[in-house]
Amino acid sequence: LKKEDYVKAAEKLKADIEAGTAPDVLVLSQYVVQLLYEEICAGAFEDLNLWLDRDGELSRDMLFESALKAGEKDGKLYTLIPTFRVTTMAGKSSIFGESDGCTAAELLEISLRYPNSEICPDIRGQYAIGNLVKNSGFSLINEAEGSVHFDSEEFRAMLEIAKRMNELGDVRGDRESWYKGDSVLLEEIQLGNFSSLQMCDEKYGEIVSCVGYPGVQGNGSVLYAGTCVLMTASGNNKEGAWAFIRSFLEEDYQLNNSYGHLFPVRLSVLETLIERQTAWYEDKDIYGNVTMKQIASETDVERITKILEDAQSLL
Repeated sequence: LKKEDYVKAAEKLKADIEAGTAPDVLVLSQYVVQLLYEEICAGAFEDLNLWLDRDGELSRDMLFESALKAGEKDGKLYTLIPTFRVTTMAGKSSIFGESDGCTAAELLEISLRYPNSEICPDIRGQYAIGNLVKNSGFSLINEAEGSVHFDSEEFRAMLEIAKRMNELGDVRGDRESWYKGDSVLLEEIQLGNFSSLQMCDEKYGEIVSCVGYPGVQGNGSVLYAGTCVLMTASGNNKEGAWAFIRSFLEEDYQLNNSYGHLFPVRLSVLETLIERQTAWYEDKDIYGNVTMKQIASETDVERITKILEDAQSLL
């Protein structure tokens, strides 16, 4: 689908919501949910925290807190995110340090120390500044005050970063050498399972730090929803709507829809995935030699879990 297709669908949905004819339950992509921001602010959807609190079997403390917070607006859960992954930027810990997160000013200062290094090949060109602002979770916008802060030092640093992204030409040579050398400082990556950082560590030739996007709260990493589920406030059968919505949180659904590139929001299922990925198994080569291996080590799990816990924004 093209962007305009999503916009047309959202406009039709907006009209249905205003007319009170929208479906009781909406299962949408994250992009369409973002186009319904005004309707969310206007109270067109149910607070699903209230339904979780009176469910009797499910509760908020059974679900991954970061994913719940990402679907909230002013403390009310309008968007349920059954599965998710994390989008972030990663770079050498020898350059960025071991702590996650980086302000725009810090990223600019590091890039000036490596004047011949491209900052991130995945974010460049005429849309560089737009991508930086979008991926920062719109931290430059104060919704409560109805104000923007495009005169802040953080935004000035973003402008300088975008300028540097466009000043440098395309990285040349063998792609494998980009990262082990200093040709590229950061790479945009997706974290969808507990072994996601292994390839990145290997690519850079050392342990990487997930720097994230400048300006984002927490560690700079952002959540991406696999699916978004909402309940319209004008629905005629809210009990039936909740019965359907809660099915997205049942263990069978959660296990069958994580796919290896999405994390489940239900903590018990997340624990099951950890057990499966850290279990030792026999790997036999063509000569019959057996080596015991894990898909992900306990250290891998600790690194990824910390990033998931600290990610506070929805892309």
